[in-house]
Amino acid sequence: ATESAWTVEESKQPHESGYLLLDSSKSRNALGWSDKLSFQQNVDWTSNWYQSVGISGASEITNLQIEKFLGLP
Repeated sequence: ATESAWTVEESKQPHESGYLLLDSSKSRNALGWSDKLSFQQNVDWTSNWYQSVGISGASEITNLQIEKFLGLP
């Protein structure tokens, strides 16, 4: 049997929400940050990344998406 690097903590742990959200409002307010991609674009880019990884490799698709992102207005 192989030994796992992970251990299970049996003691009571704090509850983690079953529904987690990222909240960018602090970045919007404090830094004037705004989205460059719409929700649908985010879904499309993520889907495309996962589909392309097996074909061209993670490094290539990641670099292509970074270049595309940096070219956005």
